[in-house]
Amino acid sequence: MLMKPRYYAVFDTETTGLLNPRSEDPAQQPQVIEFAGVIYDRETHEITYTYEELFNPGKPLPEIITKITGLTDAKLVDHQPFNTEGIENFFAKGEIGVAHNMPFDFGMLKYEYMRLGKKFVLERKACTIEASMHLKGRMLKLQELHETLTGESFKGAHRALADVHALARCVAEMIKRGML
Repeated sequence: MLMKPRYYAVFDTETTGLLNPRSEDPAQQPQVIEFAGVIYDRETHEITYTYEELFNPGKPLPEIITKITGLTDAKLVDHQPFNTEGIENFFAKGEIGVAHNMPFDFGMLKYEYMRLGKKFVLERKACTIEASMHLKGRMLKLQELHETLTGESFKGAHRALADVHALARCVAEMIKRGML
């Protein structure tokens, strides 16, 4: 039996679109434009590390992405294309990766790594959507999960760092309730 992890690498991505389930070709997949993560310490109940980075996809953002995230081409123009250094440093600090929609966020990182000739590996991972299905018998959006677990809404949804801080509060409550 695996020991319960102490350090949770809670992360989120914002992207240029949704994954294409019909293709394994990275060229047919969207790109990560924002990555954020926090390391949550289960024992101290504190965030011990925060990482956030914007990436320039090298092409104009779809209007719908700007509408959802508030990110614009002008906000990304001075940033580097996707790179893995900060992300690898972030995941090295955690024992388990946690995302609200792990198949999506893991898939996005997988394709970005593939574009760089690398392989994205996350030995232990948890999905808060899967872990919370029993609460209402269906998949909950992050805002709804946060409200269900904490009794409060949060501002800044669909920006990676705001989502990650909300998700870390959910993770803390899910750990307390034995859901993670």
